[in-house]
Amino acid sequence: ENKATETLSEKYIREIETSYLEEKESEYVSLSTVDKCLLIEKYTNRWKQVAYEKYNELMKYDGILQPSEVYYSSEDFRNSIYNMKLNWDEYCKTETANYIITIQSIYNSGTICGPLLAEYEYEMQKQWALKLVGIYEQLNI
Repeated sequence: ENKATETLSEKYIREIETSYLEEKESEYVSLSTVDKCLLIEKYTNRWKQVAYEKYNELMKYDGILQPSEVYYSSEDFRNSIYNMKLNWDEYCKTETANYIITIQSIYNSGTICGPLLAEYEYEMQKQWALKLVGIYEQLNI
């Protein structure tokens, strides 16, 4: 693998997702329900950190945006990122609430629900982090 051509998104996936899957594969079966949730949460927090860092970097962006038929200022850009975050947070809250009801219905509120919810939150956090990383990469900063 040629790391020189690796994108930032690919780097984070390699560092976080690969470690997560390796650790999950090696230990997951023998873990208690609580420990499964803690393992997933550890990696969810790593994606949260990526999202937090990239969001803050994007919110500081004050570069010249490429000229277009409609000119958007850096402030317009930052407002857009801010609104994306608000929308994403609301989306996650609603989707997670619906997912909880769904899995509790399917599994009769069994112990599997904790790890399934943790995995769901992991995936949501990863999506958000990679969305921000993707925008950051496109800015070429």
